[in-house]
Amino acid sequence: MALSVDNACQALVALAEQSRSVGNIAAAIKCLTAAVDAHPSPRLEVRIRLELGSLLAQHGDDETLETARMHLERVLLTSTSMSGVDEVRFRATLVLADLYCQADPSGRLARNILRPALDASLGFLDWNFCLLFASAELAAEQGAVDEAVQFLETGLERARQHELVQAEVLFALAQFQLRLAATHRSCRDFCQSEAALLAQSEQLLQSSRSLAELNPSLPLYAVALTVLMHLRSGSYRNATAFLPELSTLAYAVQQQDADSSAHASTRMMPFSSELLRNKPLESTQHGQMLQFRFLPDSQLQALVAIIQLACAVQGSDHAEVDRLAKQVSSFGFSESAATHASLRSRRSLSAQLLEFLYLELLVSVQITTLNAAELGNNISEITTLCESSPRLLRCTGDVLATLLGLYSLLLRRTTAAQGQLRAALAQSSRYELGVIVKANIVALLLSRGHAAAVDPELRALLDELDADSYLLPQSLLEVDSTARQPDVFAAVQCYVKAAVAFSESRIHEARELLTQCLVLADESGSPPHLVIAVRVLLGKVDVQMQEPGDELSRTLASVNSAATLAGNVLLVQECLEAQRESALRRNDLATELKHTASASMLTADIEKRRSEAARQPAMERAKWVYKTSDLRNQTAQSLARVQPLPRTAPADDMLLA
Repeated sequence: MALSVDNACQALVALAEQSRSVGNIAAAIKCLTAAVDAHPSPRLEVRIRLELGSLLAQHGDDETLETARMHLERVLLTSTSMSGVDEVRFRATLVLADLYCQADPSGRLARNILRPALDASLGFLDWNFCLLFASAELAAEQGAVDEAVQFLETGLERARQHELVQAEVLFALAQFQLRLAATHRSCRDFCQSEAALLAQSEQLLQSSRSLAELNPSLPLYAVALTVLMHLRSGSYRNATAFLPELSTLAYAVQQQDADSSAHASTRMMPFSSELLRNKPLESTQHGQMLQFRFLPDSQLQALVAIIQLACAVQGSDHAEVDRLAKQVSSFGFSESAATHASLRSRRSLSAQLLEFLYLELLVSVQITTLNAAELGNNISEITTLCESSPRLLRCTGDVLATLLGLYSLLLRRTTAAQGQLRAALAQSSRYELGVIVKANIVALLLSRGHAAAVDPELRALLDELDADSYLLPQSLLEVDSTARQPDVFAAVQCYVKAAVAFSESRIHEARELLTQCLVLADESGSPPHLVIAVRVLLGKVDVQMQEPGDELSRTLASVNSAATLAGNVLLVQECLEAQRESALRRNDLATELKHTASASMLTADIEKRRSEAARQPAMERAKWVYKTSDLRNQTAQSLARVQPLPRTAPADDMLLA
């Protein structure tokens, strides 16, 4: 009798697998539920409950999460006293730990089940690696960086002991990524970390490239992280040098996945029914864990496309931005927030971060170009995304506040903008974001007529920007000549100082600072928006210093053309005003009238776009997020799998608004 029940349950499981393979998840859940209700043998029951709990966790609605947890907890409780079902226990632990993390931000429940599973998995190398990664991710998300590094170091040493080269490289890449996402409170910490990361990236690139034929995902991951490292430090020129190799490796991974669907089915997510047939997780003949990625290939491909999009944004290549934005949206990031909010909250943190990065880049471009038609929608989308996931909000709250500050400024809501930027500064302990946010607040205060001599907040911000000077102390330079503030951040600081000097009529000092800023921007390959902004202010300085001649007129005209090409209408407006003033000083009334008319038309267009953006409901949602969270009193300590991309583009636009 028991045998016939088990046979019937196996048939239901096969039917569930068939239904899931064609996307009929509801039918698969019904089949598995019926199999559980038939009371099969205990050994088969735990396997079916694992499959059912995993499906409910992935595809069910909010009401089914409790049911999924119940099934998985039952699996853990039952499998502990059974022999021969260790792989069932380990997989249930991984899924249940993720569910616990969503429900319990402290991570206590997840840690309580991961620790015993780690000890029990010592004889199962592949599962031990997976559990080490999960433990490291949990520790990093909670801000316990040292603990996370220790988990990865344990895996690295274990891979070396068993001569598993690919696993060793994978753990090394994970360590690199964790250090890339680390918080640096000062310029000194940032520069020392960058020097160490640069040396480590060269080793990782060399070791991963040697495995390209066997597993192209590893060098692709290494190159992607290297580009992120250069983007974070503002080295746009260095980042773009890796783009051809990045595209080649991404294509190789796509081809490998297309030619090896059987291999793809053994990935951890989505779960397959291999466990129901008493098969262990597949490995290669050398024992290397090809079935596991710190990021699944689908997310790795999305990361590559987002990195390419970031480079296009910084290079102001708007045709390429449009093409890549469409490519990235094909990864499922364009879903309706209202329809998919419940599913969004249960996706992995890495998947949520990828969507956040994608929306962040789109918002940055649209703030630059005043694309009001899409800007309000994307601001609303990114706010809703963070609202749906407290885990994501802990990691990106400072970035979200920065974007909302820029959006508020665009709508000329200066009080709201100042509040959001102050909130971003209070939440963020990252040096690189702090420079940008402080520069934005300084520019906002200057635009409101504040003077450093009488405004204590403005004076304090300028002192903080000066605290991390361009060149670090000579004693440190003697030890490491690379320990110099990244040129792009130094250029932003130079520009802010020049703007302050110009506002206080220290014209000659402003010109010297702007000249230095151009040199720094050129050395770093800074985004064109920053260079254009510097040249616009330089034109204004020249207008004040001397009778403008034909050379200045040509300079302003070329800057106007560059700003138009970059799509930055605010900079175009600045150029037109400078050209109008230049013509007025030359008594060239015809030219002055022409530029006045152009400036008036552009101003009307800007006001129209701002009005369209202001009608969006995003700001009310944003206020709700911050009213119902305690992020204003927290520091963003939680680390993410993927480091958010640099914020230089929106900051440059903010400086002119």
